[in-house]
Amino acid sequence: MDKSLPNELRRNLIMSLGTGLGQRVLSPLEVAEGFRDAKNMDFSLKEIAEIVNIDSSMVGRFLNLLQLSPEIRHLVGWRVSDSTIAFSTASHMTRLNVDEQQALTHEILRNRLTRLEVVHIIQLREDVHKELPICVKKVLELRPVIVQKHIFAGAVVNNKVLKFLEVSSQAQRDRLLVAAVQKSWSHNIKWSGRLGRRSYTLVGGQEFLEHMHSLKPDFEKAINQLLLDEIENDR
Repeated sequence: MDKSLPNELRRNLIMSLGTGLGQRVLSPLEVAEGFRDAKNMDFSLKEIAEIVNIDSSMVGRFLNLLQLSPEIRHLVGWRVSDSTIAFSTASHMTRLNVDEQQALTHEILRNRLTRLEVVHIIQLREDVHKELPICVKKVLELRPVIVQKHIFAGAVVNNKVLKFLEVSSQAQRDRLLVAAVQKSWSHNIKWSGRLGRRSYTLVGGQEFLEHMHSLKPDFEKAINQLLLDEIENDR
């Protein structure tokens, strides 16, 4: 029997990996999950690569994203931003253990580390065998100026919200986060963020930091309530 990918999966993968695209349908992690599903249907890496018109080694790079800690996977994007780690950077981080991945993610977002800086840090960790914070410090010392961001990460605890996130794409989850926050926060507060299936990450400057500390009863419960309110109001 001839093998074939489900039409929707095939279409979404091709639309997310083609050249000259605007809005991609899937996030890098969702592409990795699609490739994993194809492998589970007995497609080889070469067959997957031919379907989506990329090199088989690139299929392997996407599949490596599944070795990232579940706590940081939602932060992997196609391009770098204040609240995302570019796919090209994240693919190198699988060389670290889970705890180091999470620690390096924090440093990437806080210090806006570039791909080359991340590669340098990982090489120092592997070659010199220094602790990760020491490797980060050595790379940051090479910068003329250091600008830091503030990061807040929390868990989604409401069952209704969790059920909604489980069946939503990364793009849908991020739209929910933006809609929930913008309705209640001042537009003067500059921030960015990503919403995973079970957790969220928010990044911003000093004004953002002060606002997060002012949320009652605490930022984690406040964000959970905003997400719930947005889901219930949208129905």
